[in-house]
Amino acid sequence: MPGTKGYFDQANQLGAQIDEIMQDPSILQNSPHETMYHHMIANSEKNKAGLPQLNREWLLHEGLNLRFAGSETLGNSTTTGAFHILRDEHIKQTLMQELEEAWPDVNAPFGLEQLEKLPYLVSFFCRGLVTLNEHGIT
Repeated sequence: MPGTKGYFDQANQLGAQIDEIMQDPSILQNSPHETMYHHMIANSEKNKAGLPQLNREWLLHEGLNLRFAGSETLGNSTTTGAFHILRDEHIKQTLMQELEEAWPDVNAPFGLEQLEKLPYLVSFFCRGLVTLNEHGIT
């Protein structure tokens, strides 16, 4: 069924990551940033009541749930934000100016940490998320 290819691609990718981590847990210590596995494994090691025993299947299902839930909400938020940016010339021009000043060479790498330091971009999306939340859209 071609419609399920995306699901199985995601499951295979996460499964490979989980296999690596389970074979060599030090991978998490050497990671440049925390991942969902850091939190899932740390909580299971605390032996919290109600959490199933840590195993590949549990990590895979939790990882897939987080990835799909996160991509749905992020996709909706960014689509809504892009719509409002394109609809309002002032917002569009202000944002473009900030981006062009911060990232003059679009072919050069520009990381998330740099994007998070752009005040207009951050305030636009934070305000957008607050507005969506106020209207019961999460």
